[in-house]
Order: sequence, then structure tokens, then C-alpha cells
Amino acid sequence: MSRFRIFRIGLIIALIFVTGIITGRFTAPAPALTTGATLETTGGGTTTMTADGFLRFYYRGLEFDPVQQPRALAAAQAMLDEMAGTPAGSAERFEIFRLWRAKLREIARPQQLRQFDRISRKQDERMQEVLEQNGVPPSTPP
Repeated sequence: MSRFRIFRIGLIIALIFVTGIITGRFTAPAPALTTGATLETTGGGTTTMTADGFLRFYYRGLEFDPVQQPRALAAAQAMLDEMAGTPAGSAERFEIFRLWRAKLREIARPQQLRQFDRISRKQDERMQEVLEQNGVPPSTPP
């Protein structure tokens, strides 16, 4: 075999290798960015919730783009970590949630705000119901 042929084969193998690395980099699933926080539930038990699961549950229908997603996840993880030390159904926990929701609203795009506000109103109504069940006087949400 000539040197040129050996060089050409080596070059093709290197090209296939690099192409595989690049393809794997862009098609591999994204690593989980969050860890779970164990929260006390109003039913008396505990649950472990991740920021991703929290966002999908409470804000389903709001499609966060790739720029918004990491910011929303980081904010949700910080909120869950802070909530972990509060009793379930307490005014303190709901206040943490309301403050976090204001941060999340800043992340939302203008076309998402109407749906975000609708979801927020439903959450406020549910929070008031839970507080009343726990004997906490009703308050007006911010």
C-alpha cells in the first residue's frame, strides 16, 4: 500500500471518530440538573420533589425555552430547598411559594404571562383553602 492510501484511510477513520463524538454530544439526553427535596405533605407524610417535576406539575402548559429552563430550574430548586424546612400547609410555606412565583414570572416571556397569571390565581385560591382548613385566617395574595 502506498503512503497516500494509508494516510487517506487514517484520515477517514479520524473523521468517523470525530463525527461520532459530535453526534453523541448533541443527541445525548441532558443530565438532571436538580436533586430532590423532601417535603412534608398536608396528608401527614413526606414526598420527594425535584424542581423539574415541580415545574411540570404546577406549570404544565407553559413551555419554557432552552434559555428559560435552566433559570426556572435553579429558582425552583432554591424554593424547594427553602420549603423543606417549613410545615406543610403553613402560611410560611405559601409565602415562600409566592415569592418564588414572582421570580418565575420575571423569567416568563410576555406571551406566557396570561397563562401564568391564570395558573397563579388558581394556586392562590387553593392556598387559601388549605390555610382556612388549617385555621389560619384568610389573607389577600399579593
